[in-house]
Amino acid sequence: MGIGSNRAVWLAALISLGCAVAAPQDLTRGVEKKTIAAGGTQQSYYLYVPDHAKKDPPMPLIVLVHGAGGDGLGQIEAWLPVAQDHRIILLAPNIRNSAADWDQLYDHPEWIRDAIDEVGRKHSVDGRRMYLWGYSAGCMFSFYFAFVESRYFAAAAVHGGVIENFKFQMADFAIRKVPIAYYIGTKDQWWTVQQTRATRDALAARAFPVHYVELNGADHRFLTRSEEITSDAWKYMKQFALDRDPQFDALDLGKIKSALK
Repeated sequence: MGIGSNRAVWLAALISLGCAVAAPQDLTRGVEKKTIAAGGTQQSYYLYVPDHAKKDPPMPLIVLVHGAGGDGLGQIEAWLPVAQDHRIILLAPNIRNSAADWDQLYDHPEWIRDAIDEVGRKHSVDGRRMYLWGYSAGCMFSFYFAFVESRYFAAAAVHGGVIENFKFQMADFAIRKVPIAYYIGTKDQWWTVQQTRATRDALAARAFPVHYVELNGADHRFLTRSEEITSDAWKYMKQFALDRDPQFDALDLGKIKSALK
């Protein structure tokens, strides 16, 4: 897409900071690995669905986007306690570890919608309560995804990142002011609090609801504070629901690229 001209550099740096965490090999009960055809390729994701009966009310769903060098299973494991306590479906895409694959995700995230649709055909998903989470490289993508699909996700939460390349005009793609919970460690090795505050302020200036949290003494690693972060993020996001059925807006890549020059 060209919005991340330095993506290969920061992907390598983020991996060196420990974003890649070996995920458990044995899947927790209720967690499956799934594949889906998308644009001539096969994409994969991890899925957790709580036990439920047909008479139970529809369940909220959170899309979990991992960091560079990670995978969806690590995010599922971090979010499982919250999902089990609150009966939340978790869908965690796997993004291959290259700048080209992240670029492809920015240009064509539609397969994530297709995966959600597939889940919805088998399980009872509350379409007005679908949420987005992103960590590190996934944080940057989740800012973008929340902006371009602001009528699809009820709210978003992110940790360990900024709006990519500080292109704050990305936020102007949003038709709806999607609420965002935003977490950063005060000792993050990649981003300073001055940079994340600038991102926060750019959102606030555009009237986005922002729940901004600086984690005192925390570094870039999500898993060291995941219990605290996920609990607070869900407490914030669950307040919000779409006031109509979700709408996935087609991406106008020409317009986006022009706006981000």
